[in-house]
Amino acid sequence: DFISNLAYSDGLTGIGNRTAYMEKIDEYIQKAPSSDVKEIGIIYFDVNNLKNVNDKQGHEFGDKLIQAAADIIKNSFGLYGETYRIGGDEFAVLMEGGNLKDNYKNGNDLFFDSIVEINKIKKYPFEIQIAHGFTICEKLTREQIDYSISIADSLMYENKIRLKTNL
Repeated sequence: DFISNLAYSDGLTGIGNRTAYMEKIDEYIQKAPSSDVKEIGIIYFDVNNLKNVNDKQGHEFGDKLIQAAADIIKNSFGLYGETYRIGGDEFAVLMEGGNLKDNYKNGNDLFFDSIVEINKIKKYPFEIQIAHGFTICEKLTREQIDYSISIADSLMYENKIRLKTNL
């Protein structure tokens, strides 16, 4: 269990890592013909201003920003899906089951409220800003999942631009 945990968990945040994420996607594809899971929700996240925090306050604070982001994402969307850190400041959530749009909305409400509250009370010496994009993949094939991931990624970057320009 210890070695498995090391192989599939992100050391900084304790959530699933990129390997666990990729294996979960492969599992969806392999089990699709006989699985009860017919569609999945995909949410992609990107933490804004990590480089700024690292450069101005040091990597210790950059790590705190990543940990805070992971906690917010897990506490908001973890009720509805699996949370992964898939890159330096990039995260993903894979959701399955019915009511994906409702589950996303509920998680998103918690997500937004958490960020507002943490920034309002100035829990950290930096502002937390996390862009995200959501889509539903309705057919669990490699091509369709890859396409859905690209949509979630594009929507996340659109959100990132809006956040940075305060629109």
